[in-house]
Amino acid sequence: MFFDLLFPSRCVGCRGFGKSLCSKCRNNITPTRIDVCPGCFRPSILGITHPYCREKTLLDGALSVVQYRGVTRSIIKEAKYRLAYNTLEDFLKHTPATWYEKFHIFSTKISSATLCPIPLHKTKYNTRGFNQSDILSKTFGKITSLKIEKNLVRVKNTLPQANQKSRAMRMINMRGAFEMNINKKPSNTVILVDDLFTSANTANEAARILKSNGIKQVYLFVLAHG
Repeated sequence: MFFDLLFPSRCVGCRGFGKSLCSKCRNNITPTRIDVCPGCFRPSILGITHPYCREKTLLDGALSVVQYRGVTRSIIKEAKYRLAYNTLEDFLKHTPATWYEKFHIFSTKISSATLCPIPLHKTKYNTRGFNQSDILSKTFGKITSLKIEKNLVRVKNTLPQANQKSRAMRMINMRGAFEMNINKKPSNTVILVDDLFTSANTANEAARILKSNGIKQVYLFVLAHG
């Protein structure tokens, strides 16, 4: 309590004192109402990859909770770069259950799948103290009743994707970033979990490693899509 008086919480959206995310800013968050194919970003039912897009992406589908704009940008940046673990947890705690219904529907169609959080390199993990994908995996796990299996290990400490000026540079940056975790036996269907889905280079590289090791289908669940 004494710590809170000296260092009161500030809203990540409006910077007002009181809570890490005030009710006004929370109401300005936009859910993803139209899911898209991860190959062409055009509308797709439950985010399933279109048959004619399978040469463009290694992902078999992708679903997001909210759109990457406004307050959502602030939440993700606060968690990643200012180490605000509580901000992300507060957001997930107050997210309407209806925004997650599609994830439950999706999971009933592939009940044998497992959730796999996109791992951080140990250097970044030690600096940050947590992996936001682990937090999100727990949330998705409760909603879908799917098990969490850490099938991947991050072996390359990549540069931030946002700093890469072209799609080609982002692909090169992620190449060789992951290896299989030999201590975990994966299922035939793996659902990757991450905080953000933009160009999908990170998820595609993870999917490449999984599929080259015999995984049949790889999907993606994310907090935000931009």
